[in-house]
Amino acid sequence: VAGAAVDLCLPVLFNFHMFFLLSQQKGSGGGGSDGRDGDDGSSNDNNDNRDNNANDDGVSQPPEGMNPRVLPLIFLSVLFIRSAFPPRARRRFWGTIKYTVCAPFYPVFFRDAFIGDVLTSLVRPIQDLIYCVFYYVVSVWAMFSSTSSLDEAGDVVRHSWVLHNFALPACAVLPLWWKFLQTLRQAKDSGRHWPHLGNSFKYLTAALVIFYAMAHPEGRRGKVWIASFLVTMMYQVWWDVVMDWELLVVVPRSAQASQPPLSEDARWCRCCWTPVTSLPGSSFVLIPIHRYILQPCHRLYTFLASNKTTLRPKRLYARDAFYWRVLAYNVCFRFIWMLSFIPAYHFSHTGQEVPTLSIDFRTYVGAVISVAELIRRCLWCVIKVELETIKVTDTEREYEPLLIGQEGRPQHLSLSTMDEKFGDKHDAMRIMTSALKFESQTLMMHGGAQNTKAGSKPSWCTFSDTFMRKVFIVELIGWAAAFVGLSILCVAR
Repeated sequence: VAGAAVDLCLPVLFNFHMFFLLSQQKGSGGGGSDGRDGDDGSSNDNNDNRDNNANDDGVSQPPEGMNPRVLPLIFLSVLFIRSAFPPRARRRFWGTIKYTVCAPFYPVFFRDAFIGDVLTSLVRPIQDLIYCVFYYVVSVWAMFSSTSSLDEAGDVVRHSWVLHNFALPACAVLPLWWKFLQTLRQAKDSGRHWPHLGNSFKYLTAALVIFYAMAHPEGRRGKVWIASFLVTMMYQVWWDVVMDWELLVVVPRSAQASQPPLSEDARWCRCCWTPVTSLPGSSFVLIPIHRYILQPCHRLYTFLASNKTTLRPKRLYARDAFYWRVLAYNVCFRFIWMLSFIPAYHFSHTGQEVPTLSIDFRTYVGAVISVAELIRRCLWCVIKVELETIKVTDTEREYEPLLIGQEGRPQHLSLSTMDEKFGDKHDAMRIMTSALKFESQTLMMHGGAQNTKAGSKPSWCTFSDTFMRKVFIVELIGWAAAFVGLSILCVAR
């Protein structure tokens, strides 16, 4: 990967170098054209001296009369061709993207979910690519048009209503929509609400905050939007650490600290509470305070005093400091993920430029946001892949006795053998599926969504598995409708 990146950087740098030389030549040539009409002919002498000096220095001059804006078009043409050729090598890449984009119609494996997460962090680079495509199309049209020139292509793209109000916002909306549909498909395949619908709620809340910021100028974002931004960010941090990474676990402390001694204030409150509650009429006020305030606080204090939070015991990296640093970086820069979706500006219906993130194009914050988010996502991917590797390793260890007999020879694998080992063919099939794929890819096996026990409900309130599954699908459709409806409401408000 590093070698391919370096190979790609070399033509990019060469392209920039030639663009710089041609731009300098065009600027100097414009000034010399005014002096060539003079009587003294000093301009011609200066040009001859410049050409002689250039030849003496051994520096090759770019061809005269070539517009420097043609060089980016040539480079983009090569990239567009390489994105499709050779077809056999590119078919796998675009096929992988197809399964991510068409999430509701295909099962979501770990690879697809992983790529969906990565795409949500590549919004800025994808928007840059779309900007390049628009510039390429406008420039090619200007080259063969008699009404416009290649020098006007940049202004046309910059003031394009279609680009800034449709194409660039679509690049921000679609990755969130694809990932949201992936979570709904995972919920459908597994037949469980948690944790997939919890993940859906994360992307739903983030989309509402982002869409409101995209459609409204900076001056219309009040304290409610800022509070929503902070609450959504805290939920995302919790989901990363607890659900995606499973990085932190709660373990009990030593036996001596499991029962913390009462403090002087607690003893005083316990001694004074009984006489106070015995007073007439005190039960209407003090008992609710004791039940809903003091008891939860005491339970929380007992829990914190008898337990501690630490890293999960199974880890692949030796140094604990690496995990704490990744955790700290993710907490500090998690807000950048939502900021990367907000464009710098858009155009109103009257064609007026409306700034939505003015600090983006006034400073270098836009580039910093892109780089910081890519670094954060790379660290997120490292911990996520590590966790999936641990799950696959544990599953293979559990599955390995089926492949090796008592004498160390490979034995025939059948459902009866798996039934003898695990006691249930459904569990055996689930373990085999987990061993062949990542643990998070395991689809629902034989109606695993319905785990209701016989006789647990009265006969009058029991429904068939088919009916309950249809109700669950209708619920998922309601989640998708809520995503679309609430997003439109945030944009139109």
